Amino acid sequence: MKKILALLLMLVLSVSTVTCAVLFADAEETDVEVTVGMKFEWNQNTDTVPQWISNKGHSADGLWSYKVNPINRPGYYMDMFITGDLTPYYAWNKTPGDTGLGYARAGNYGGSFHPGELGDIVKIFYCPSGGTIKLDTVIRRNYEFVAEEGSYTTPTSLSIFVEDRKVFPAGADEYMSITSTQDQTYSITFDVKKNERVYIHIGAIGNQNGDEVWMSNTVTYEAINNEVADDISDVTLENTRDTVETPSSTNKPTNTNRPTVVPPKDNGPNVGLIIGIVAAVVVVVGAVAFIFIKKKKAE
Repeated sequence: MKKILALLLMLVLSVSTVTCAVLFADAEETDVEVTVGMKFEWNQNTDTVPQWISNKGHSADGLWSYKVNPINRPGYYMDMFITGDLTPYYAWNKTPGDTGLGYARAGNYGGSFHPGELGDIVKIFYCPSGGTIKLDTVIRRNYEFVAEEGSYTTPTSLSIFVEDRKVFPAGADEYMSITSTQDQTYSITFDVKKNERVYIHIGAIGNQNGDEVWMSNTVTYEAINNEVADDISDVTLENTRDTVETPSSTNKPTNTNRPTVVPPKDNGPNVGLIIGIVAAVVVVVGAVAFIFIKKKKAE
């Protein structure tokens, strides 16, 4: 009898030990260890359609995401939703339609970006460390822009911010006009603090027709420090770009979520689920022991 009870107790203790190990491992994996020369990128890849759909607009390491920024609501970044079946893309709404925000989307597994007349498509990098980073951007339009008299088409805009600080283009220009189907490379270096966000904006300059671009971005840490951003609040990005009429109320964005810290990574089973399983095991083991003891007494 004592042997059986001892075995049952050992089983409970073993399960509890494993649970504690899982919990501690989960608690420790909160930061990305960054070294000088370390590169971060999330560009077009060979993900399958299910993988592309399941990433929910966030990279696996939690350091990149796609958002939409309505140009008449500075500092407001909306989560994106998957839409489409055979050629899925991320947009501000599951059925984005043809509104001024409708064409703000990321497609081709993160290789292409199309702005809307009322919303920039934004690629965001969440800085895992303070320091100096170099951001290399390679970009080209899908269709060549040719300025013609009487034409209503416009180039595509590119601008980059760290929180509310514009870091590209330098100077007074609000954005860089992208006109060519040939790759253009822009390399900029700037300082960041841990948890600050780098916003890479792709916008329409009044008209969205033909404004799709192909773009890749690589972040390289050239120096590291321990500076951490203080409480990061919503930023206000001044935007004087030409605008068109605001969409009707039925087309206005409804998602107001915007991260202020690095999104949590998927670290496996939920902690509550694990604790629940352990509790269930303890109850079952206790019940078996009780039944066994009662049976022995009856004998």
